[in-house]
Amino acid sequence: MATPRAQQRQHEPEDALTLIVERLKAFFVKNVLHIALAIAVLLVIGVVVRTYMLRRGTVTTLQWQRLGELSGTAFPSMLPKDQAEAVREAAIKQCRAILADEPETSATPWVLLKLGGLLAAKQEWAQAAETFERLIRDYPESEAARIARPSLCATLEAMGRYKEAAEAYQKLADQGRSHYLLDVGRCRELAGDAEAARRAYSALDDSDAPAELRALARARLGQIAEGRLLTPPPEPKRPKEDEKPAEAAEKSAASAAAEAQGAPSDVSGTGGADQQSQSSAQKAGQSH
Repeated sequence: MATPRAQQRQHEPEDALTLIVERLKAFFVKNVLHIALAIAVLLVIGVVVRTYMLRRGTVTTLQWQRLGELSGTAFPSMLPKDQAEAVREAAIKQCRAILADEPETSATPWVLLKLGGLLAAKQEWAQAAETFERLIRDYPESEAARIARPSLCATLEAMGRYKEAAEAYQKLADQGRSHYLLDVGRCRELAGDAEAARRAYSALDDSDAPAELRALARARLGQIAEGRLLTPPPEPKRPKEDEKPAEAAEKSAASAAAEAQGAPSDVSGTGGADQQSQSSAQKAGQSH
């Protein structure tokens, strides 16, 4: 037969549980409005977050779709010149509209890359450089930024900003892509820094780059040793401020005709600049 003390021990857990239940009931009754309000707030937050995520998904899909519509502008250079320019201009406007109308999404870096390539292809170097720099600054870890870095280098070189271009190429070379040392050396030469160019070519010659690149580096080292540095191409001659566009065009046509006949012309020497610009446009605009 259980003693009174044993019976008391048996009832203690039941009494403790009952006490907890009673206190919980009292708490809920006393704070029922606060609890209901908290639940309502949580539900509203959930709905808002869900709506935001759905909208972001829709906007992202729309941005990718609009970017995909520009796929037809991938090779405008295969079109007649006037038509190619019109295609590029329309694509540039579309890219800018996407960036202005829609918030940042996973497609935004690729829109910037497309825009930079189109601007470079039009030889609008300053705007192209600004676009590539924005992409690299805002989305440094993106695949689009990785593609944009060499394009930015080529754009800076096309602008005649050889020191900046050499520094940008050097960053690529420091990432294990030693073939960019050839570009570093070239830009150092164009900037007039023979010693820095020599160091770049020597580093390329000592690297594991392909044999043909090392041979080019050795050739440039020989030229530098002889004091024969690469020189920047001359600036294309621009019309005088008081010269009308029609007169400038007429003079250019006359100069071209004179050159074709072997006569001297006052605009000779611009071919190097044109060739450099076209080459840089192809390098910088390869992503578009």
